[in-house]
Amino acid sequence: MSKKILFGSLDTIELLLFLSPEKFKTSKIIRNHFPDIGYDTMYKKLKTLLKQDFIEVLEKKGDFAGDDRTEYKLTQLGIQEKNDLINKMLILLKPYINQIGEKKTEAIEEPIKMDKEEQIQNFLMEFSGECEDIVESETLNQLQKILIRLLEKTT
Repeated sequence: MSKKILFGSLDTIELLLFLSPEKFKTSKIIRNHFPDIGYDTMYKKLKTLLKQDFIEVLEKKGDFAGDDRTEYKLTQLGIQEKNDLINKMLILLKPYINQIGEKKTEAIEEPIKMDKEEQIQNFLMEFSGECEDIVESETLNQLQKILIRLLEKTT
């Protein structure tokens, strides 16, 4: 299989994954999302998906010349195909996902030793990040000072 055919197929798969079953998307939105695919090529891909009953078309007539719009969304068959593609990709990616999980587990098993000051600073940064949306900055500063005193006593 040539690279051109392979990449063309991948573009079609990406297009199928991009379309939604809930909302029609205009051809302009689709073209803007896929700027590397030419207008004629995109039209052929959409036509192919339409022939396979994966998408449905809504044509809107405008009041003036050039105002006409074509919109696309997934059909039930298109939703099934999209879900099948997602499941196949997850099956293919599962070994890599497991590998990443194993690396994270190894990192957790070997904790990095931090000195007391680093621990306090890390805790304060995390505490500040969690509280900044719910507490005024002046109150947050006061709480930080109290926490520093408490942490210095306990560690």
